Amino acid sequence: MRRFSYQRWSCWLVDSSRKVHVWSLLAAEAGRRRQPISIPVACHAAVRVLSVDGVTVAALGSGDVHVSVFATSALGRHLEDLESTLGEGPGLRAYSEGAPVLTSDLEGHDSHWPLFGSAALEMGVRGLFAFSLRSGTMPIGVFQAHRADTGGLTTIQLGDALVLADIMSVLILGPEAENGRDFIWDAISSDHHTEVYQATGMVSVHLGVSLADALARLRGHAFAHGQPISAVAREIVQGRLRLDEGDTDD
Repeated sequence: MRRFSYQRWSCWLVDSSRKVHVWSLLAAEAGRRRQPISIPVACHAAVRVLSVDGVTVAALGSGDVHVSVFATSALGRHLEDLESTLGEGPGLRAYSEGAPVLTSDLEGHDSHWPLFGSAALEMGVRGLFAFSLRSGTMPIGVFQAHRADTGGLTTIQLGDALVLADIMSVLILGPEAENGRDFIWDAISSDHHTEVYQATGMVSVHLGVSLADALARLRGHAFAHGQPISAVAREIVQGRLRLDEGDTDD
């Protein structure tokens, strides 16, 4: 696994010609899809540019807010849900450290994210590359690429990925991310995430614990029972599940 200072390496890997090159690739992808340049278009272009099997983008924030914005495949959505449920993984590390996390082979790197790493391997993922999305110096999300084969990104691909991360940062904050809709607002307002927040509040009140501790209980129960956190939250909100003091899910 490789990590590096974003500021130091981006200056070396990214120049004006590379930015023009990546923008032209995005324009070509948008033309093929007959869509404006957007987060979905950028994600699909990234799959081609980086020679990976899938790409995801998520918005992150304080208080363990983790909102999936777009995934090019069902596997990508499962990986996002897994990372959100467990509270660990390369995306969260890239976000917290503000630097790319490049894992050419998950085998042998389980110690960094023991639960996430083993589960991702079971899903057939071997390579994972995570890049923080930033507004100025403030991290706002993460863009991740995954592949079934081992092997790192080439220097050219790494430079392209850094440019893509900058472009996605602009797109994710844009007032009209896709067809006049704000991606982040739509995602946060969706039933999936509303239920997680609502269930967290219900557990917090019922057990008399902080919201952070309540979310940790939700994650622990979800992992122990092999369920996505959204499914556990739905059960709690609909009154079919109640987490009690005596529950030990870890």
